[in-house]
Amino acid sequence: MTEQNREKNDTDIGAFILAAGEGRRLRPATLKTPKAAIPFCGCPLVSLAAIKIASSGIRQIVVNTHYLPGQVEIAVRNITDDCRGEPPFVIFSHEPTLLNTGGGLRQGCLLVPRCSQIIAHNADVISDYPLPDLLSAHIEKKNLATLLLIPDRGPKTVSIASDGRIVSFREPSRHDHYTFSGIYVFHRHLLDYLPDTSAPSIVEAFENALTAGERIIGLPGATTHFWSDLGTPRSYIDAHRRAAHWNWTHFPALAGAVREQRRRQDGLRENGIILTGGVAVGKNVSIAPGTRLHDCVLWDNVIIPEPMDVSTAIITRGSRVTPPHQPITEPSPAVLNTLELDPASHQFTPLPEQGSGRRYARLSDGGRSWIWSAYTQDRPENAHTAACAEFMAQCGVRAPAVLLHTPESGEIVFEDLGDVRLLDIHDPDRRLVFLTQVIEQIARLHSQAPAVLNQFPLPLQEPFGPDLYAWERNYFREETLAAVFHSSSLWTPEIEKECQAGQDLLIRAPRTVIHRDLQSANIMVKNGQARVIDVQGMRLGVGAYDVASLLFDPYTCLPAAHRGALWRQYLTCLDAEGAATVTTEMLTAAAAQRLMQALGAYGKLWRKDGRDWFKDYIHNGLIMLEQATADSPSHAALRALARKLADSHSDQFT
Repeated sequence: MTEQNREKNDTDIGAFILAAGEGRRLRPATLKTPKAAIPFCGCPLVSLAAIKIASSGIRQIVVNTHYLPGQVEIAVRNITDDCRGEPPFVIFSHEPTLLNTGGGLRQGCLLVPRCSQIIAHNADVISDYPLPDLLSAHIEKKNLATLLLIPDRGPKTVSIASDGRIVSFREPSRHDHYTFSGIYVFHRHLLDYLPDTSAPSIVEAFENALTAGERIIGLPGATTHFWSDLGTPRSYIDAHRRAAHWNWTHFPALAGAVREQRRRQDGLRENGIILTGGVAVGKNVSIAPGTRLHDCVLWDNVIIPEPMDVSTAIITRGSRVTPPHQPITEPSPAVLNTLELDPASHQFTPLPEQGSGRRYARLSDGGRSWIWSAYTQDRPENAHTAACAEFMAQCGVRAPAVLLHTPESGEIVFEDLGDVRLLDIHDPDRRLVFLTQVIEQIARLHSQAPAVLNQFPLPLQEPFGPDLYAWERNYFREETLAAVFHSSSLWTPEIEKECQAGQDLLIRAPRTVIHRDLQSANIMVKNGQARVIDVQGMRLGVGAYDVASLLFDPYTCLPAAHRGALWRQYLTCLDAEGAATVTTEMLTAAAAQRLMQALGAYGKLWRKDGRDWFKDYIHNGLIMLEQATADSPSHAALRALARKLADSHSDQFT
């Protein structure tokens, strides 16, 4: 039936909130709570959608349910106090088997037969777009359906013609395309275009109607309107960050919720809790002073009894989070359930222990695989791995995707990047290809990080300064020069003076966010691409430190020609980005610092931690220290020390 044949007064309006989804991508947060009932700024999502609809004057609302329906019903029935005027009449349409968007609408709309126009709203969408404007545009033009489109976020696969008619829903993403918002108005005759299957998508009805010549119109929202799809943990957390700074002109109930969030946050700060990034706080939380929260959402009744770092996480209702001081030995039930792994049949393959002390394993079920890691709070930076990986991605660096983070148990699940480290690639030419990729990515990190940091705050570790540089030198003196070589007296005032001069040069240099441990064991190679791992130690420092870590890596001992080519490539990339110049003198000073830190680590890990394989790299580290300072008159005494130690103990360490 076309618009010419529809009754002019066919405008009775109802609403439909799609709330049946399980929220599998949001697990483990949705293992015990349906997606529609999870809180946003302290209010259940389905409640916010119902309040927004009711505040637009719509009094008949259908809500479909499937997973844990009782929680959805309770959330909707508790909205009375937040609605302007008379509360809406809500009908629940339960689906024993999920019917998809089209099937759910087809079943649920039978419950409001007198409503010829339906406004549909996904429960997991937050928007402050004024629904009366969408309704007016739809009814005035007598469209079969009018869809709110988003111009600046999301996958952007919807294209429209100059008159607003939708051309396609499935085109490749382009800057001039739009994202389907999950909010739309339609005449119930649209449902006639659904295919005769049990669980069709509403998009199939849109496409069939377009083929029949019906008016399916896309109405682009403005960038001044808030919109977010909360389908993943990352988008859920990011939406809270954005919401805190938004003026909720068209959504008074959410404006009130944001004000309440600010009050709760101020209370935490007054009690000595550090908040950075986007943090949302539920009711009746108890958090120990000294706790650091970054980019996380705490639901009601959360308890953190001891100071700890919590980052990039959703802490669900009633959780008691204590800092793990020993890494757990196997995946928790929450991880297995989230990944849909059978506890009895999944494969768990421990991976070699690394210097960080974290535990790693490969999880798989025969067809899928992940890398599982367990960490402790003894090194608080471990809790920020997910935040650092996300920051790397924002800067255009290929870092492993963090798929799951559970601070309650100290677990992180990464995408599986295979087993090939750059360390394992011995062909010089092939290795140079991947090193070039890394250099280009790191130059991008160093040039982009200052701007990205303004938009995405990061819980960085202690910045490089006099204390950290001195600690690195003392690490070498105590753990290697004294404990391994029994030669403390070889550290002379002249060497200390050289190192102080190098330190002063680095402190004066422009600072950026650096990886801090950029060496071949922390670079994975998969499908022809190099990816940087172990990103949790990021901090402010001079970019030359990262480059020196890579060029003078004792694990690979690159030839001078390759070091020179990579250094020139780094400078070229910085110049292309308009970033501050880094000098060769900075590279030398940074290499000296980095190698003293690395040698100290090798000595400590070998002698104190019983990891004998690190002994094998002490000689290489000394050779690299000598070569890094070879052309620097200002490091003559340090170079002589490196040569003396390498020569006098070559039999012991080679």
